[in-house]
Amino acid sequence: MLADGIIMSKLSYLISLWGGCEKYLIRSLQVIQSKAARVVTKLDWYTPTHVLLSQCGWLSVHQLYITL
Repeated sequence: MLADGIIMSKLSYLISLWGGCEKYLIRSLQVIQSKAARVVTKLDWYTPTHVLLSQCGWLSVHQLYITL
């Protein structure tokens, strides 16, 4: 899965840096992750984010930061 290699590896590697950012920046990262999940799963725009992430097997940006 190309998205795992590009998107999630960067998020996981730099989450300690991005995790301390303002909430609006974390929200922006979550939007990018959700868009990548929509491309991977090819699901509808109205599909909830948690469904997209679970189908990809990804944690949300907030969950990545919490698991540090």
